[in-house]
Amino acid sequence: MGSSQRMNVDKDRRDILKILIGTSVSLGLGGITVPLVGALIGGKANLVKPSPYGHIEVMLCEDPPRCPDDFSVTVSEIRNASAEGRPLFRLIKKGTMAIPTVFGIVKIDQREYPVAYNIVCTHFGCPVNQSGPADNMVGFFCPCHGSSFSIDRDPASPTFLAALRIAGPAPRPLRPVKVVAARGGELLEPGAPLLDGDVIYAVKAYV
Repeated sequence: MGSSQRMNVDKDRRDILKILIGTSVSLGLGGITVPLVGALIGGKANLVKPSPYGHIEVMLCEDPPRCPDDFSVTVSEIRNASAEGRPLFRLIKKGTMAIPTVFGIVKIDQREYPVAYNIVCTHFGCPVNQSGPADNMVGFFCPCHGSSFSIDRDPASPTFLAALRIAGPAPRPLRPVKVVAARGGELLEPGAPLLDGDVIYAVKAYV
């Protein structure tokens, strides 16, 4: 990797770490404060609501592909980042919330599934690193306390594409960011082959 590429990766990680410093402090307050804050925000701003499995659900865009550009990336951006040996990070902002997100593509047989995850470890709020090949997302590893997450690659599974904890102290899977793919303004079927010009929209997140 060249010096300019390393500088880009370092800048991405510095930007992510800035927001994660605050996130880690918040997560350290425990499982009570996050739902409470979410309920308060949701009641006043209609941005979030508690989800049935303990996270706060944040609706980013209800009408893809007419989502704001801030909530989308192109397939070519994901592939260019992968060619440089790095994941594609974005800091998704909604109201007063900022969600550090990694986008990627999971390849299974001849099918391609765009995915995105909140990179905050569910144990103590550290940023996780992608594990496995850069161009085919398979899992994540937390450098702080050793938790590992593996993406469920079984299309018949109810947890398909979830980043499940397989080792370490993390109590839950990584929080997903739900995405859809579109081409020319039309949504694509899950698993359809992706072209460089296709756009991946983040429509819902969990924090």
